[in-house]
Amino acid sequence: MGTGRTATFALAIVLVASACGAEVPPAPSVTTGLPGSTAASVEPSLTLTPTPVPSPTAPLATPSAVPSATAMPPGRPAASVHESAVGAGSEPTVAVDPSGEVAVLAQEIVWPQDCGRPVVRFSPDGGLTWGAASRPWGSRCEDIHAVIAWGPGRRLWAADAMGVTGGVRLAVTYSDDLGRTWAAPWIEPFTPAWSGCFPTLAVDMATTSRDYGTLYVAYNWLPNAAGPGLHVLAKPLHGPWAQVEVPAVGLAGFPAHDRIGYRLAATATGALVSFYEADLRRFLGEFNPDDGAAGNVGRQGFATAAIRFDGTTLSVGRPQWATTVSGSSALYLDPRWQSQVAVDSSGGTSRRWLVVESGGRIRLGRSGSSGAWAWMTLGSGFKPVLAVSTAATDGIVFVGWHVLHDGKVQNEWALSYDHGRTWTRPRLVSGATWVLPDIVNGTGLRENATYGDGAFYWAWADTRSGPLVTYLAAVRP
Repeated sequence: MGTGRTATFALAIVLVASACGAEVPPAPSVTTGLPGSTAASVEPSLTLTPTPVPSPTAPLATPSAVPSATAMPPGRPAASVHESAVGAGSEPTVAVDPSGEVAVLAQEIVWPQDCGRPVVRFSPDGGLTWGAASRPWGSRCEDIHAVIAWGPGRRLWAADAMGVTGGVRLAVTYSDDLGRTWAAPWIEPFTPAWSGCFPTLAVDMATTSRDYGTLYVAYNWLPNAAGPGLHVLAKPLHGPWAQVEVPAVGLAGFPAHDRIGYRLAATATGALVSFYEADLRRFLGEFNPDDGAAGNVGRQGFATAAIRFDGTTLSVGRPQWATTVSGSSALYLDPRWQSQVAVDSSGGTSRRWLVVESGGRIRLGRSGSSGAWAWMTLGSGFKPVLAVSTAATDGIVFVGWHVLHDGKVQNEWALSYDHGRTWTRPRLVSGATWVLPDIVNGTGLRENATYGDGAFYWAWADTRSGPLVTYLAAVRP
């Protein structure tokens, strides 16, 4: 995209630094309810499980291969895709309730404050129609990285960074009535305020699970000069919050690190958390686009850690390096900002999936019980998303990503019906094209895909109509 694109990339990093920091209008650190809301039934008590920092380990081998293309499985109708405009805003999160209710949260960015007013819209018919906007934080000008996830009883959880004295803290709220009212935000009391947060959510929705209904939250904070911490919280259906700190993987000779881009997936025993990690000689700041000169960086890539929850206490296994990646000045966003993790337990076998972008190519990793990762390349593109069907026998995998054609962006997707061994040929969501916006932060940093009610849903924002609008693709395999 030339110099304009490089400038957009630089501005994207600037906004992330400012939007999460002290420029957010401060607010008292006490919870206050919105009109018509009910008090949040979450307690500030906690259980802390100390976790020793593991010794550095060498990266696992990550073979790369292009998977073979396949036609639709015999007897299965061709997959269909439907695209709809959700509403104004960018950096969306999509979630689907077991009943089929689709919710999309988008950030309506407010200029010149460089902050956002998160907006949630609901669709009862798989994205064909959308209801009125609901604002979990009212008219407050907050951070621009809010996320949502469904819980049991049609409870929609939402998390964001709320301005407090000294920076921002994680704030969690919920709605039990499809956004008509929201609970008073609960502000975490466990870690100091900072300019980070960048939360992610997951809920254990497996009705046979011991931890059914447990909400998991991951966010970043700054414990010391070595680099950001990764804090994970759990809130069971009945009981107090639990917390645990996830250590960095680390690399010998590089005592510092930069971590961001956390993602969560609920598992049968707790949760799986993934994160970007750059191993550094010296931490230069969370939002430094290149972590300094090349000599300051030992490696950059993604890691995962297994979080265990027994209903009361959280603990974390030793983080494992998943893959090393490279950035590219020709790409819209550095790989650290966009990835997605998923867990597939179909057919009695547990598989972990992680999709990332490296050097302008979409790479998908799969890990089994051994912990080793095998990697394949799906094609050229950036900002990938991932979802796996929750049907007990299916294990269908969906990956979506953005591609450049003659300077214009389009959206592609592919499916695997055999746990990643073969893939359908990539298809466009639609014939629509769009250009990367010339405003800071562009289309946002937190796209995702999810599965529910027999379809994969992928939300993103683009500029085809001029201003930033959030769109949704519904893919029925």
